[in-house]
Amino acid sequence: MSHPPIQLPQPPSGEEPSPHLLTDIRFLETRLEESGVEGLLEDFRRVTGSLPAGAGGLLPLLEQALRADRSFLTRHPETLFQCLWNRCWWFDCPQGPAHSQGTRNGKGLVEPGDHPVAGLSRLCESWRERKAAGPTGGGTGGRTGGQWLRSLRPPSWTLGSAQVAVFRDHGGAVGAVAFFPDGRRLVSGCDDGLVRIREWEGGGAPRCLRGHAQGVRAVAVSGDGRFVASASADATIRVWDSGSGEELACLRGHEGPVNGVVFSPDLGRLASAGEDATVRVWDLAGRSEVACLRGHAASVHGVAFSPDGTGLISGSHDKTLRVWEVAAGKETLCLKGHGDRLTSTAVSPDGRLFLSGSWDPTIRLYDATDGRLRTCLTGHEWPVYGVAFSPDGTRVVSGSYDNTIRTWDVATGKELSCLQGHEGRVLGVGFSPDGRHLVSGAQDRTVRVWQAAGGTCPQRLVGHDRELVHLAFTAAGRRLVSRSSDGVARVWDTETGQALGLGQEELGDGSVPAADSSPPAVNSEFRIGNREGDFVVECRVDAVMAGSGPAAAQAGETAGDDGRGGDWRPVAWYPCPGQTLAVGYQGRIFAVAEGSHLHLLVLEPLPVSIGPAPGEA
Repeated sequence: MSHPPIQLPQPPSGEEPSPHLLTDIRFLETRLEESGVEGLLEDFRRVTGSLPAGAGGLLPLLEQALRADRSFLTRHPETLFQCLWNRCWWFDCPQGPAHSQGTRNGKGLVEPGDHPVAGLSRLCESWRERKAAGPTGGGTGGRTGGQWLRSLRPPSWTLGSAQVAVFRDHGGAVGAVAFFPDGRRLVSGCDDGLVRIREWEGGGAPRCLRGHAQGVRAVAVSGDGRFVASASADATIRVWDSGSGEELACLRGHEGPVNGVVFSPDLGRLASAGEDATVRVWDLAGRSEVACLRGHAASVHGVAFSPDGTGLISGSHDKTLRVWEVAAGKETLCLKGHGDRLTSTAVSPDGRLFLSGSWDPTIRLYDATDGRLRTCLTGHEWPVYGVAFSPDGTRVVSGSYDNTIRTWDVATGKELSCLQGHEGRVLGVGFSPDGRHLVSGAQDRTVRVWQAAGGTCPQRLVGHDRELVHLAFTAAGRRLVSRSSDGVARVWDTETGQALGLGQEELGDGSVPAADSSPPAVNSEFRIGNREGDFVVECRVDAVMAGSGPAAAQAGETAGDDGRGGDWRPVAWYPCPGQTLAVGYQGRIFAVAEGSHLHLLVLEPLPVSIGPAPGEA
C-alpha cells in the first residue's frame, strides 16, 4: 500500500508547542537542548492534554518513546534522533513483521504491521531525509552529523501496547515487585538473591543490593521511599537504605524461609510472614522482634497492615485469612472460603476491604468489619499468586500462574483487562502511586511495566527464551551465532537482523564458529563497553587524527587511555539497561546481549541537523 509523503511543518520563530511542532525533529532537538527531557515531555503533556480523547495521532507514541529513553536522553541528549528512530520506526515499518511471531489478545493473533495509527515509520524516514539534505538540500551546513547506532531488530516491547517497559537482567524468577512512592523507581526481588532498584523510564543499570544467601521472596518500600525491606528463603529480613544501597538491619527469628514483608504506616515496624507458620512484628529502631503471632496451621504467604497500623491480616496455605490485633498480639477473625492455599493478601486504602488470592484460583474480597464475603473474582485459569489494590481502592490487580495479569472493578467485580506478555508464571504485581501503571514480576526472569488501562498485547519477537551467554560472528561477518543458557543456538543475518533459524546448520557463508569461540576478526579502530548501563562504542584517537575513524570523535569529547598505549573517544551511545553479558562486533556491526534479548546494531554516519531550529539566528 502506498502512502502520500508527509509534509513536515515549517514552524515560525518562537512559536509555542503545537501538535505540528511536536512532529518536527528540528523543533524537538532544539527544545531538548534548551529545556531538557522534562521540558520536552511537559510540552507533550500540555499539547495532548488540550486535544479531544483519541485525537493525538502520533503524539502519544512519540511521547511514549521519549519516556522509554528518558534518563538516557538526559545523559546523552545528542542521541535524540537515534532514540526516536530505533523506538518508532519499527512501529509500522514494512520490515517489522519479519522479526515478530505476532501478538496475542483475547481475539486471536494480530499482525504486527496492522496498527490503528499509521505513519510513524514514514515520519522517521522523512526526518532522516531532511537531515541528510541539510538546510539547503545540498547535504552540507547545520550541525555536525557524527555517528549513530541504528538497530537492525525491533525493540523488546511495542509502542502503543499495554506493556511500556520490560527488564530482562534478572538471574532467576522474579517473585516480588513494588513501585516507590515517587512512581519513577521500582524494586524487585529475585531468586538469584539480589534486590534491584531502578528507574523504569529508560533508567539504565539497576542498583543491586547484595546480602541474601538465597532467593528473595518479598520486597516492600517504606511510605517515604527512604527504605526497602526484603524477605528471603535464607530466613532473614533485611532493611536497606534505598539511596545508598547500604544494609541497615538484618532481622533473624523465623525458622525457615520468609515469604512476605510489609512496613507499618508509621514506618516504625515491619511485619513478616514465614514458612514456619508465624507472623512476626519487628521494631525497626531496636532491630528486634516484638511479637510472634501464632495460629496458622501451615506456611504464611501474605501479610498486610491496616491503614492505621493497629491491625494485620495474613494469608496461609492452611486456606485461611486471619486478622490480628497487633498491640494485643491476638487473632480477632479467621476467614474461610477459599478451596485451596492462599498466596497473597492486601488491605484496601480505606481499610474497609480485605483481599486474598489463592490456588483455587479465585480472588476474594471480604468486608473488614464482619468478614462477610463481598465478591469472588473468577477468570484466572491457574493459581493466583499476587494481588494488590489501586491507590484509590476502586480496582484490583492480580497475577497468575496462567501467565496473565488481570485488573478488576471492585464495585462490580467485572474484569477490566487481561494483560498478556509474560512467558512464565506471574509471581508479583503492584500499582504505581498514581494508579496509571502496573508492575509485574514473573518466572520468565523479567519485570514488566504496563498501562493499567490496558491496550493491545505486545508483539513477541523471534529470539531466545533464556539469557544469552555467547555471541560469535562468522569470519566473513555475514552471520551471527547466539547461544542462550538453555543451550539453544540461533543464527542471524547481520545485514537484515533477521533470524535465519535454529542451529549452526543454517550458516551459509562457509564458516561456523565454535560455540565457545571468540569473535574472529574485529575492527581495531573500535572498542566497545558498558558504562553504567549504557552501551558505548569508542574509536582510537590516532584513527580519528588519520582521518580513518568516524567523524563523531570530535574535539571536546573525553579521551581515555586504554592501558595499551592508545587513547579512545566515545563516538556512539546506546541505551542497554542491565548487565550486558555478551558483546561481539565485526567491522561496524555490533551485537549486544541484554538478558534474552539480542540487540544487533550498525554504526552509520548520522545525518546532519536540519539547520537553525525555530528561534535560532
